[in-house]
Amino acid sequence: MISFLHQIEIINALTLLEYRSKGTVPAKPLIHRFEEDLVEGVYERFEVDLISTTQKCQKISQKITSATGLRTFDLIHLALALTLPKPLFLTADDLQGKAAQQLGLKTG
Repeated sequence: MISFLHQIEIINALTLLEYRSKGTVPAKPLIHRFEEDLVEGVYERFEVDLISTTQKCQKISQKITSATGLRTFDLIHLALALTLPKPLFLTADDLQGKAAQQLGLKTG
């Protein structure tokens, strides 16, 4: 499942890949393929309730940020995952993965 925030994160990550590869990995074809996947329904979209997401972020922050050092975008990712039924939380960020486990999310 994907929200508009995930869409922003994926497109920016692909653009960063181009930057970090010094242009050897062009972002445009990757972004185009991702956008095609969105249109074709490869990813199920879900709407974000910004008020409840903000409230969840505040609760998560007060619960674990002082012990984990979570950043704001990490909080947003976790809060969104907690709104989904039986989510599998995927991340390459060890800190974010440990925080997800602390919150009871299944990680992969």
